[in-house]
Amino acid sequence: MNRAHKWKKELKRAAAVSSLVWLALGTAGVSASGLPEGAAAAALQPPNANCAAFSLVPEAAYNTETAADRSGDEELAAQPDAEEAYIAEEKAVELSRMYAHVPDSYRVTEAKIDYLPASYYVNSRRQIDPYHRGPARWFVSFGQEGGGTPVWTVNLDAATGRLLTFYHMEPDGGQPDAIWPKLTYSEAEKLAGIFIAGVSGDIVSELKDDKGRFSYEWMMTTDPQDDALYGYHFTANRLVNGIPFPQNNVNLRIDPDGTIVEFNRNWDAQFHFQDPQCAVPTEAAYNVFQDQIRLTFQIPLIDADRTPMLIYDQRPDIYLNAATAAITDSYGRTDPQVAELPLSNEPLAAIEGPAGEVTQEKAAAFLQTMLHIPDSAEIKVNAIEMDAGSAWTIEFSLGTEGSAHAVVDKQSGRPTYFQIYKMIKDGTPVIARAQAQAAAEQFLRTFAGAAVHELYPEKKDPTVWPNEDENNIDYGFSYRRIAGPERIDLGEVTVRVNKFTGEINALTGGDTLWMSADIPHVLGLKQAQALYMAHNKPELIYFAPYTMRCDSSNYEKSKACAQNTDPEIQNVSLYYRWKWDKDSRFAALDAVTGEWIRRGTRNVLNIPQQEKTGNAPASQNEPESVQVQGGRAKVLMQRPETPEIPQAIRITKELPFYSSPDETQKPDGTISAQQVQVIRADTKWYNEGKHWYQVSTWLGDKWIHAETGKTAVPRLPVYLTLHTNTPIYAAPDSSLQPSAELTPQDVIVADAGADWYKILADPGEKRWVQIRTFWLGDQWIQYGK
Repeated sequence: MNRAHKWKKELKRAAAVSSLVWLALGTAGVSASGLPEGAAAAALQPPNANCAAFSLVPEAAYNTETAADRSGDEELAAQPDAEEAYIAEEKAVELSRMYAHVPDSYRVTEAKIDYLPASYYVNSRRQIDPYHRGPARWFVSFGQEGGGTPVWTVNLDAATGRLLTFYHMEPDGGQPDAIWPKLTYSEAEKLAGIFIAGVSGDIVSELKDDKGRFSYEWMMTTDPQDDALYGYHFTANRLVNGIPFPQNNVNLRIDPDGTIVEFNRNWDAQFHFQDPQCAVPTEAAYNVFQDQIRLTFQIPLIDADRTPMLIYDQRPDIYLNAATAAITDSYGRTDPQVAELPLSNEPLAAIEGPAGEVTQEKAAAFLQTMLHIPDSAEIKVNAIEMDAGSAWTIEFSLGTEGSAHAVVDKQSGRPTYFQIYKMIKDGTPVIARAQAQAAAEQFLRTFAGAAVHELYPEKKDPTVWPNEDENNIDYGFSYRRIAGPERIDLGEVTVRVNKFTGEINALTGGDTLWMSADIPHVLGLKQAQALYMAHNKPELIYFAPYTMRCDSSNYEKSKACAQNTDPEIQNVSLYYRWKWDKDSRFAALDAVTGEWIRRGTRNVLNIPQQEKTGNAPASQNEPESVQVQGGRAKVLMQRPETPEIPQAIRITKELPFYSSPDETQKPDGTISAQQVQVIRADTKWYNEGKHWYQVSTWLGDKWIHAETGKTAVPRLPVYLTLHTNTPIYAAPDSSLQPSAELTPQDVIVADAGADWYKILADPGEKRWVQIRTFWLGDQWIQYGK
């Protein structure tokens, strides 16, 4: 059996598989059984007792031998079945150019067989043998003459030539300009589907639902100033038993002019899947997720005013094991248990913060006292720009002994974070964990003042949370601050104790110690939960937590663990996760005003209020034009279809052209009356009057100011639908022997020159149109309307 056919057989047998850990309050809203209040325990029981069994998806469920797959594999399948029987470099370069549509003018800058990095650990998602170099792949890059950053980077399976990834970037290495799109969302979606089917025909049937639709998750990114588009992003998740499996997916990005600029195939083999009947009902999961919406605090990170805000927020990164009803994070770890009693000892004489107006000098002096830093230390203080100058960073140089770094709030002079780095002279620990915990708690009683009565120790289950003591130089102890009769979660503070010196060497989450929970608010818990659940629902997925099974800095231990691990088998379980609607993915509720805000900011969002009746998931409407601010770009879950930017415009009189859309500049030249190709246009080009168009000229792409209207020429379509069997040719010449014959299907258009306009003008006559294929490269067909 040759390698390509062996590879395809493995794919037929196979069945497939970031989040930040959100440590939740384990006391408020949790019953003695561990289940959230409001969720009926009986409803959460799995429907049968055989849910520990996992099975491969039957081979008959797959239809991997598509026409595109067979056509693309004919030559590749001829490789001998040997470990080093990789496709030749010439073939790898040819395939890379074809898949990524790299122009001949770009030269190969590098072509080599590379391997995935070896690992010294084994994890339960992909169990990696530390002896093996990993699957081989061809790495091919293309660039401009004269060197510089590669413009295209392509990765192929070295044995079969299958496309794994490619990425296209601007020649200068920067972000492409945001422009008004030449193609609509629906056209981009169609283009994505044709491309995925062409390069991943072996798995395309597993990316579609029973109605033949791709299992897309998608987004659009735009320039925050004028809604000009950076690109469309599509992710098609694998479906197993009709259930999404997001850890196996194909994703791609399309820029506004219709160029596919990025593709990734994330696909693992040989998985066993849990029986869908093992999942608890969606209604029961709904109750659990509703109970995860709680009153908490946030500190706006990208706002000049960093005063803590009282908000209602969901836990965005939780997973509910659909068979056991256990809530975990993405690593399969259950929440830490929160002690029933706080650090109840009376606080010691608390260290007072700087008196009067807080200055850099006072803040540094306070830190030196608190952290026992010698007066001889060199001090450096900077304002933090990202926080609008609301904090200082203070660094202490301890010479050969080490250094210290802290972030200090300007208003209180108190540190919200610090870390002390000291040289370890003796590798023998001087303090046990129990002693270190006592030291950490005494530090908090001194440092936290009265807040110590609201600090509840957290305890992590060692069976799901790896013991960090072996690999770290310190012990870590976490405490959650829970305040007031409403049990408001003010966040987590962590203290670390150096095991080799016995000293406190780190603090994180210090902000939580200075917040005031005495803030009147108008929005009640039940009302907030109803508002959230009108925009969200649980979604059943297959998921394999990223739990590491053999994580050790000791290579010999990792080898021994790997030897006892079966790399062929991976169990994938049923989980529920949040499925956000178009409005609320990045939203939280301001508990004081009752308004939706952008999480992490004070920005108010315009989210329509939806009514929910009954205890069931709200229906999810089709996305509409809603924008959510997010850093540099806006994330849009859809926008209205807009008039298409023309392929060309007819200039009826001589016009000046410019290097930028600015008539105050000196023109670079003039262009006579003619038809010119449009590269881009200003965002309001479809309104009446004069507008800016960037067009192709003999001096490169230039800008003209022209009238909109009759000057616009219909543009070339993104794809065409072939309704009959159609021969394809290597050149626009019907006397040639056809390269192949295509069955009825959609094809991507590469070019048609002036003939496209003749097709529109004279529908009865066929003209030559160039199309893309994924085994013969660009070919020509005769096409008429």
